[in-house]
Amino acid sequence: MAGYSAGLGAGLEIDFYKEFFFRTAYKFGYVNLPDVLTSARGDKASHQFTYNEILIAAGMRF
Repeated sequence: MAGYSAGLGAGLEIDFYKEFFFRTAYKFGYVNLPDVLTSARGDKASHQFTYNEILIAAGMRF
């Protein structure tokens, strides 16, 4: 096992007249990989980062 990650997300969707919608979502996460094997010789690396994602969408169902 090279490490761990954790994330959270939430969103909202609003429907109009059964055919139209507006959707938003937000996601956030953290990744920590302190022991990544990079080659067959046993070389290793470490990574640590966060991420954010914002989604805004509008559309029509048909």
